[in-house]
Amino acid sequence: RNMFLFLSIHWGLYYGIQTVAGKKFLGDFCRMPSQTAAWILSLVGFLSAVSGVLVALLSRIAGGRQRQFCIGVAWAAFVCVGTVAALTWFDIPSRLPAYLFCCMALGSSLSAVTIPLYKANNRPEDIVTVLAISNCVCYLSVGVFANLAGHLLDLFPPALENGIQVYSARSWAVVFTAMAVCAAISVAATHRIHSSRNP
Repeated sequence: RNMFLFLSIHWGLYYGIQTVAGKKFLGDFCRMPSQTAAWILSLVGFLSAVSGVLVALLSRIAGGRQRQFCIGVAWAAFVCVGTVAALTWFDIPSRLPAYLFCCMALGSSLSAVTIPLYKANNRPEDIVTVLAISNCVCYLSVGVFANLAGHLLDLFPPALENGIQVYSARSWAVVFTAMAVCAAISVAATHRIHSSRNP
């Protein structure tokens, strides 16, 4: 259950930013041109793809400490989202969120560490079912986060600038604060994950 909770939140946050809220946020709050924001999110997607190989290599170098990797990336996501939340609350437009989104992407593909953890905590005959449920839960969470972000943004009416709706820093602050709370829950869940190896 803790693995499901961690992965669903972690993937939901990353993928929700990468595909739903990220481009709009970079335009509204960071004042980036649409083309620049699109390039950054393309880079985020590329880093996510590369991260699967990177995590596998680092895990092997570290002696297979899968649980510690989960804890580390959960904390990294919390720090990244929390920092963006702070910037929006204090209305400090910056390009820093673009770099933070890239950092989140580097810890987004975790199959190399999560599959061994699933194997260590489930019967062999249950692994396929467990992985299928995990994958399903992760993508369901994306829909939940996307809808939640939309509802939270609409708490404060957007302004019209050149015919384009622009959400205020206050609107984005609510969204990223909610994400930070979810990220904190993800961190708590990783500390309750059991591992066959707990050095």
